[in-house]
Amino acid sequence: MYSKTGSVKNGDKVIILEHGKRWERVRNEKGEEGWLQDRYLVGEDVFRGFQQLNRDGRYRVLFFLNVTPPQCPDSDETFYDDDGWGLNALFVREIGAGLPVVSAHDAFLHRRPSQMPGWSGHSFGNTNVVKADVLFSYLRDRVFPSALPPQTRTSAVAQ
Repeated sequence: MYSKTGSVKNGDKVIILEHGKRWERVRNEKGEEGWLQDRYLVGEDVFRGFQQLNRDGRYRVLFFLNVTPPQCPDSDETFYDDDGWGLNALFVREIGAGLPVVSAHDAFLHRRPSQMPGWSGHSFGNTNVVKADVLFSYLRDRVFPSALPPQTRTSAVAQ
């Protein structure tokens, strides 16, 4: 049982006041305090560190976001399009400010949750196929062409 004491939106900054087992007591910019699951909190220093490694050229960093859309509350057969306001959009915006980002989120909008076992947690089967297809398509189309030397071809025509 809980009572709502305030609200935060994706991207809002909060101060962590207390660490729990899976929950953090936080204060938002309005001074409201409450508890959030730790999986919804991300430290800026993590992303900024990876962005710096990428800028320095020390590593080629690509983030694959394993964030699926929520299921529609009215239907077992439809994912909900959060229209750029969900957790995925926040990650794309924040991480993508200095790193290449690819996300499987939108690929799930064309699927049914009933066909995607484990889509909201530890996925398997069809769900992993969708995610792998998104990642490998991105690598094929955007990473490999610039990372590999151009192919040289020889003609089979006799000289």
